[in-house]
Amino acid sequence: MLDAKLSIKFTDFVRGNFLVESSPLILHVFDGFRVGGTEKRTCNIINYLQWRFRHIIVSNNGNFDAAKHIQSSIEIHYLHPKSIRNKFYPLNILEICRIIRDVRPDLMIACEWGAIDWVLANSLYRQCPVIMTVEGFEVSELFSQKKHRLFLRRILYRKCNRVVVCSRVLFRIALRSWKLKAPQLLHIPNGIDCRKFKPAPEKKSLSDETKLGIIASLIKLKNHRKLLKCIAELPQNMQISLYIAGDGPEFENLRKQCHDSGLDDCVHFLGHVDDTAFFLKGMDIFCLASDTEQMPMVVLEAMATELPIVSTDVGDVKEMLAEENRSFIVNKENDSLYTKALKKLIEDKSLRKSIGKANRQRCLSLYDGKLMFKRYEELYTSCIAIGN
Repeated sequence: MLDAKLSIKFTDFVRGNFLVESSPLILHVFDGFRVGGTEKRTCNIINYLQWRFRHIIVSNNGNFDAAKHIQSSIEIHYLHPKSIRNKFYPLNILEICRIIRDVRPDLMIACEWGAIDWVLANSLYRQCPVIMTVEGFEVSELFSQKKHRLFLRRILYRKCNRVVVCSRVLFRIALRSWKLKAPQLLHIPNGIDCRKFKPAPEKKSLSDETKLGIIASLIKLKNHRKLLKCIAELPQNMQISLYIAGDGPEFENLRKQCHDSGLDDCVHFLGHVDDTAFFLKGMDIFCLASDTEQMPMVVLEAMATELPIVSTDVGDVKEMLAEENRSFIVNKENDSLYTKALKKLIEDKSLRKSIGKANRQRCLSLYDGKLMFKRYEELYTSCIAIGN
């Protein structure tokens, strides 16, 4: 089914019946529609909305891996605009203008910095309302924003009908740095399907082993090296296993670190995992060691699965969690505190259980996906009304 969708050429679906139906058309623009938090959230929203809107997903680099998370019954069209990869920048902008004009979307959603050219192109001719969604920063802007990007953000984000951020950290940056104000600037926290992520039935274990899990791309920003270093510093008599779900360019370096640290027997690289709910149900503690995050979906998934979480204090992670879990969120520069947090939870099963239950209750109360879906549906509808 997916291959058939991806084989549809741009000119085919523009001239077909897809664009003449009555429901509003949304153009989602990504630099790449890979499997990540932003992309999974988009898929979940589309699945929830069902037939209420029609969708075209643009991937500038041709990656459509996240498309498998969209229900097969929903008609989606995909566009890889190879023609905008020209070296002469003004021609790219003109080509994007042509695409927007031909598609005639009722709303464009530009996802992250990789979609900024589409915001620029649309602002030149003002062809449709635009929502800009911002999840965070690339590694090149980890410590400070690039000056030219900051300049463009201040200009182009103001030309959007709405700018949506998922975390309070980003909301403060948008107010202070990008000079945005409400009601143009919105904070919509992420949400998940809590029914899908729920704890596994309790079973008596024949082993005292504690299972630690992490789901994150194997890239430097996620700092698996810190996690491995801290695990290597735990007492050798502790019975633990670490399961790493995810793939990426750091795989060989991390595997070498495991070998050099004597962790080959207790660390397991699983590669990409589609069913994160199944993975989390098998864990006792969820770990995150990132240098930067905003409001990671995977933390919500772990909360809903009744897991305690050990993490670096980045983005909104500490605020997301139940009060009982917050002392296990530590300064990202302090490896010793991270190791101590791991050790305390590994040694105290009853503490893990009580923290996990509190996390799930908080997730049900504040981060159930229905709350998020409703806010995005209202946002889409109100912005489309502006263009009519």
